[in-house]
Amino acid sequence: MGYNEEDLRKLHQVLKEICAEIVRVCDENGIEYFIQGGTAMGAHFFNDIMPWDDDMDLGMTMDNYRKFIELAPGKLRKGFSLQVFETEPDTPFYFAKVRKDDTLFVEDLYRNLNIHHGIYVDIFPYGKVPDCHIGEVVQREQVRFLINCFISKTIWVWRRLAKHPEECMFDKSLLSCLLIKCYSALFSKRQLYRQMMRVMSRHDKGKHKYYNIVRMPKDQIEVEAIKHPVMAEIGSLKVKCPANVEGYLRHHYGQNIQKWPAPHLRVNHAPMILKFNAEEE
Repeated sequence: MGYNEEDLRKLHQVLKEICAEIVRVCDENGIEYFIQGGTAMGAHFFNDIMPWDDDMDLGMTMDNYRKFIELAPGKLRKGFSLQVFETEPDTPFYFAKVRKDDTLFVEDLYRNLNIHHGIYVDIFPYGKVPDCHIGEVVQREQVRFLINCFISKTIWVWRRLAKHPEECMFDKSLLSCLLIKCYSALFSKRQLYRQMMRVMSRHDKGKHKYYNIVRMPKDQIEVEAIKHPVMAEIGSLKVKCPANVEGYLRHHYGQNIQKWPAPHLRVNHAPMILKFNAEEE
């Protein structure tokens, strides 16, 4: 499906409502967070969600992420749910989502999974990456492989070796698919999750320059920019943003960042089903 103007307006309202609840839990419990990706882009250029965007992304260093995952189930107000492997073992996502109950945002790839499908805000764990390029690449490739194995325990998203090819979206070499199949067969989903988190945080005690989602090189943020965040606005909501956000955005999206990119670059994640009240027709 696509969006009409009214649906996007209502979706933005719900996203900010979810984000405000996450921020409340963080502020009340000493958990540091920061906006990232397109959410930071929207705050920088629009002081709001980008007009065409349909999600919000937050980041946390690994220590803060673990603290949030531990506390959120008991701290989130009624009507909001934490979705992460520790609370919902059938989730295919290696990161956390906070979803609003009694809403639906059913994405095509995950439509047959028995998971919470409500409207959500993503929370990504960030680990330090070594300053040595080779060390960074090794860590990133290990994490990427483990994430693929973790996902494969719930859903197979690649075209090769699939039982139901019509449900698969991404191309990957036959060798890569074989390696994922073989390695993931040796471990439980919980063991893969623990391996993945351990590799992500492998360098967190070191004095390195950057934090990163680890699997994606463009998501690097300077350690100092996270240590000393600045406040930004997303509508009436005030949130923490990495210092030197323009420098971060240029690294993330390229030097030629624009308030209004070309129409074909204004991408979103329009779902199969969107309902602001799950009981509505």
